[in-house]
Amino acid sequence: MKRSARINKLVELEQVDEQSAVSQLGLSRAHLEQQQLALKSLLDYRREYADRLSLQGQSGVEATRLNDYAKFISQLDDAIELQKHQLADAEQAVIDKQNIWRGHYQRVESLSKVVQQNINQEQLVDRKKVERQLDDRAGTLLGNAVKPE
Repeated sequence: MKRSARINKLVELEQVDEQSAVSQLGLSRAHLEQQQLALKSLLDYRREYADRLSLQGQSGVEATRLNDYAKFISQLDDAIELQKHQLADAEQAVIDKQNIWRGHYQRVESLSKVVQQNINQEQLVDRKKVERQLDDRAGTLLGNAVKPE
């Protein structure tokens, strides 16, 4: 087996790893989008609830009910902070998966270049071999044709 063929097997294996990394990156991006949507929903819900509290406060509301609103908004704030942390983790996961994919991609590119260089070298060697064989045959034919009797 020629060297280019052996190295090409490595390229094929690395391409499988690269495709797996692409798949993992896609899943991480989808998870990131889910986390972004969850944070947006929490922020929207908090804003709506705060607006309701403001309206209730203007029209007069019992202290216990006002306290309940404040507690719930505090719980929403806690959930928002937790969601921000989860979003940051998801963003980091995407960066990590991108770096993993980039590494596989660069290895595929590098190995592919090495394969091509080896193919070029092998073709050159093969051409030289054929040329030598043709020269040897031509010399033999000419040698036989020129023999004095």
